[in-house]
Amino acid sequence: MLSYRQEEIAFQNGDTVLAGTLCLPEGSGPFPAVLLLPGAGSMARDGLGMFPHYWEAFTRRGIATLSWDKPGIGASSGDWTTQSQQERAEEGVAALNWLRRRSDIAADKVGLWGISQAGQILPLIYTLASEAVAFMIAASVPPDIGDEQELFRVTNHLLTEGYELTDVDRALAFSKIRLFLQRAQAPYSLVESLQRLMLQEPWLRDAGIWDQKRYEQHMHGEAHSDILSLLKEVRCPFLAVFGERDTIINGQECARLYTSALKHNPDVTVTTIPQADHALFLSQTGGFREMDRSFLLPPEQQSLAPGYLDLITQWVQQRFILQHEKGAH
Repeated sequence: MLSYRQEEIAFQNGDTVLAGTLCLPEGSGPFPAVLLLPGAGSMARDGLGMFPHYWEAFTRRGIATLSWDKPGIGASSGDWTTQSQQERAEEGVAALNWLRRRSDIAADKVGLWGISQAGQILPLIYTLASEAVAFMIAASVPPDIGDEQELFRVTNHLLTEGYELTDVDRALAFSKIRLFLQRAQAPYSLVESLQRLMLQEPWLRDAGIWDQKRYEQHMHGEAHSDILSLLKEVRCPFLAVFGERDTIINGQECARLYTSALKHNPDVTVTTIPQADHALFLSQTGGFREMDRSFLLPPEQQSLAPGYLDLITQWVQQRFILQHEKGAH
């Protein structure tokens, strides 16, 4: 039996209708709330089966959650594959505005949560609607997705999956050439030819095959904004969380960059979760394959890293429920 109430909802962003699920704690409210932004790929409102853990954890502490199907997924109209980052941010603002208009939601206590690629949308939403964003939680979000980040991913992923050092070196040489072509804005046909030459290499799929859309987005800077510059303007409470065993991003370096970019923000927490992978699952290796196996499990069998959900939910509770109650006395 659920310890929270679920409501099937819909809100509009331009001509697109987004369908989702609002989870409300027991009681009448008004409640603080958090938007769970959909991540990369064709993600529905349940976050690849991961979000029910968040629904339960947040509502148990008196915090509502809202998640929704990406455009063209589930019951939502539109097409997520054509969205730019700016358009995804505008979608987030539409969700924020819809939620803040509800009488059972505390309009001044609505914040954002995003993981990995979704988390890179957070500062864009803040730029568009800073007065509406009460807090932000960035989970496994790299502030910079440049060459060093890509080479870190390739190296650590291949090593974790057991490839020989000679294979890792070849994959790195290939990746550096591909990144050079991207910086030089070479036609995609050259990248395609390079990838075709490597088809017999056992590591190619693990290093990643770029399609034309992905290549052109990154080449023209459409895939990301200057996240660090945007973070410098953020003044709401900010929590950045990284997984100790993440092999996709360099959590230690990311933590340093966040701390520096947010140095003028008076309420910043940057922390690392022990034994956690990129998705914050409990992990032995931090590798892609182990993480994929975790996603494929039914929600009741998935294991997020110990302490992660308590950390993020208590962080919100302390600032927007307990602090308010203390002030009332």
